[in-house]
Order: sequence, then structure tokens, then C-alpha cells
Amino acid sequence: MVPPELHLINPVQLAEKQERLTGTIPLSALQRIREVLHDDKGSIKFELHFGKDEQGVIFIQGKFSVSLKIKCQRCLQPMELPLQGQICLGIINRNVARNLSDRYEPLTLNDNEISLETLLEEEILLALPIAPVHERERCKGSRIVEEYRPEHDSPFAVLKNLNRNK
Repeated sequence: MVPPELHLINPVQLAEKQERLTGTIPLSALQRIREVLHDDKGSIKFELHFGKDEQGVIFIQGKFSVSLKIKCQRCLQPMELPLQGQICLGIINRNVARNLSDRYEPLTLNDNEISLETLLEEEILLALPIAPVHERERCKGSRIVEEYRPEHDSPFAVLKNLNRNK
């Protein structure tokens, strides 16, 4: 059950009318994103276009941009992470997933509706780096790593010379 504060959309109906949706959604409305954020202030800006292509595939295309305040995984201090992404989804049912063009990522709907917040949240989660870190020059953790870097060669350094002897 989707909470009532979420915006449910019907992509099939929107595609038939070739609708465009633009707007912002507060980060505080996105439960799973909030779990990785240091601060949930701010919002996602998005533009979405719904339509049907020449093969009859219903699609959602668009873009989003957001600035997230998260923890650097090197120094554990807060950092700003600007993200921008393109959205290119093809709506399918389970039987036609194999026939979907490579230009689309598949999206399967339950009950022909999806939460706009969930759709955007998924795209942001996919765009997040595995381990977000400050730029090396700005990160306190980089200086600590450099201080404790061993001064001797790696035990594997000798292996790079093996190919040269052949």
C-alpha cells in the first residue's frame, strides 16, 4: 500500500496523452534515500516525458538533478554530492521483457500505477557512487592515508618485471 502523501501516476495514461511532468520533490519524502543522507534538506528537480515509440513501447524519458548531503566514505565528514541523471524506461509486462529495445531500462508496473517519488528514488539510488568521497585535495582522510602509506615497495612489485624477461 502506497502512503497517501505520495503522488501516484499512471504512465500508460500519461503516455497516451504524451504528457510532460516537471517539478520538484523534497528529499524528506524519500525514505530509502534519507537512510544514506547526512541531511535531508533540499529537493529533486525532474522533467519527465511520457510517450509511445514506433514499436508501441510505452516509455518514460527525462532527467533529474539533485544535490545530496552525505558522508564521505574516506573521512566520514559531510559532503555535497551533486547528481544528474537521464531516465529512459520502457514499460513492460513480464511476458515481453525479452523484446524490449536496448535503449530502454525495463519497468514493470503493478496495477498500472507507480509512485513518482519511488520512480525518482530508484533512479537516484542507481546513480549514487558505491563509495562517495571528497576530492582528494579536500579530504582530511586522504592526508591520513598518505601519512600511513608504507615506504617500501609492494610485495607484488617484483611481478611487474616477470613479463619483461620473456
